[in-house]
Amino acid sequence: MESQEVFCAAEMYSGGALSVELVTAEGARLVSSGINGLKIPANGRLNPERAQLILVPGASGEITGNGPHSVPAILRRAMETELTNLVRQALGKPGLTIATVCGGSLLLAMAGLLEGRHAVTNHLGMDVLGATGAIEVVEFVDAAIDGNRLTWFQRITKPMRLNLNFEVTVNGNRMTGIAKAGLLPASKIMGERVAETN
Repeated sequence: MESQEVFCAAEMYSGGALSVELVTAEGARLVSSGINGLKIPANGRLNPERAQLILVPGASGEITGNGPHSVPAILRRAMETELTNLVRQALGKPGLTIATVCGGSLLLAMAGLLEGRHAVTNHLGMDVLGATGAIEVVEFVDAAIDGNRLTWFQRITKPMRLNLNFEVTVNGNRMTGIAKAGLLPASKIMGERVAETN
């Protein structure tokens, strides 16, 4: 529940502009958190009509097997609650932001709520995420800026598994450089900044 702590700190420093609540699909109850099962009180039921930001957490559990304490089993149980219907309602509400932490994106993807939407999760779940129709967001690893030079590393899974190293030079709104995958020859890359659209 580290993410709740971050938002609670923001609430403290916002002068009342932000209100943070831990809620569930079922309503007020004790929620198990983390591997040691610490119980945290949820103070109400998720109400998409009242929310402006919904943060869906992941699951903490066994990462191998399909036992009742495995991450897939925990996510499946959460998916079978009213949570997916409440998030489905929230997705249709203009101005409401839905964010996920770790396996929270898998939960929404398994429920069919992320098809055609950009998402990322723990590296162990990226294959599952892609299989649900979500658009894989690839994490920048070890990104570094030195003047107008930018370097980073990415692991991609589509169209095949590759580890890519990027080295580019940024000049104004353009970048040029190379991408290298293992022992393969470097490929030239270029990009140009475009205006953001909603």
